Amino acid sequence: MQSKLRGRRADYIPEFDLLRSLAIGLLFFHHGGLYHLSIFGIPLTDLDHYFELFLLGSFTFLSGYLMVHSIEGKSLSDFLKGRLLRIYFPYLVALILFLLMLDINIDETGLLVHLMGAQIVLSPALTSPILTLWYIGLILAYSVIFGIMVKLLPRLPVLIAAMLVVLVFAILARHELSLFARRFFYYYPVFAAGLLAAKTGLLERLTSARFFLLDKLAALVVGVIAFTPYIQLDNQDLQPLQLLAIWIFTLSAVLMALSLLRPIARRSAARKGPLIRVAQKVAYASFFAYLLHRPVWDIMFALSRPADPLALTAYLVGGAILLVLPLSYYGQRTYNRLTRRMSQA
Repeated sequence: MQSKLRGRRADYIPEFDLLRSLAIGLLFFHHGGLYHLSIFGIPLTDLDHYFELFLLGSFTFLSGYLMVHSIEGKSLSDFLKGRLLRIYFPYLVALILFLLMLDINIDETGLLVHLMGAQIVLSPALTSPILTLWYIGLILAYSVIFGIMVKLLPRLPVLIAAMLVVLVFAILARHELSLFARRFFYYYPVFAAGLLAAKTGLLERLTSARFFLLDKLAALVVGVIAFTPYIQLDNQDLQPLQLLAIWIFTLSAVLMALSLLRPIARRSAARKGPLIRVAQKVAYASFFAYLLHRPVWDIMFALSRPADPLALTAYLVGGAILLVLPLSYYGQRTYNRLTRRMSQA
């Protein structure tokens, strides 16, 4: 989810920043009461799960892709230390804020699990994931699992086989031991796809505009049709067809978005236009914005809480733009400077 302002790098992919910016914007609407609204009398409730899979799938795919570049030339321990600094400590601060400010009930065992960042692996056996923060636990788990595989298994066929073995093991562990929250399985192939796209160099071909994007559109239509019967994601039982539908929809939606954003982002980047400059800054702030938007909203609720659904959504999204994004941008910049000093000490 995190981005760097890397506009001068030869390997910079501008559509990543545009997609990350789009995803964090959708997140603000997703958590900001969008689904209490209706258009022409048609409720938006059923968009909930489509939005969740797309926006979190976007973050997950990009995390998998960028992990390959983060781990190159590093030992496994150095990579994991970097992840600890970049992801875990900001998560820990956010967890404390969530527990202090939001109405969250958690026992001592659950608290220990969440402090470890292990809720996505040890749920539902020992605890339940906390809203929003569960995703950070997911990325932490993927960082460890895929980091070990990438470093120990450099050959691509062996790596793919290991990914499948881990997935089967996780399914068995959930069935027998009630380990691994269901969302671990929703996004596992998405992270793997991002990682494999980076290792194979296939992303350019996958997001090309050949066939006028009809191939991506066809895949997305299949994904929507496949997923619609299984839209109730709260089902605790893992259904193979539901998982397959989730994977098809999420990956096809992410690839379609990257394909559409690619010419826009690259044209703006070539001209150093305002669109890509804004996208870079929003993408840079996105990780902290993900962590902080609910605590900031809680403070806003103490000041005012509009009763009208449309006014409530406008209030929260406006607060996210005017308060959360600037706070997150400067918070991320300050934290990055602090971690660089720590690493140089």
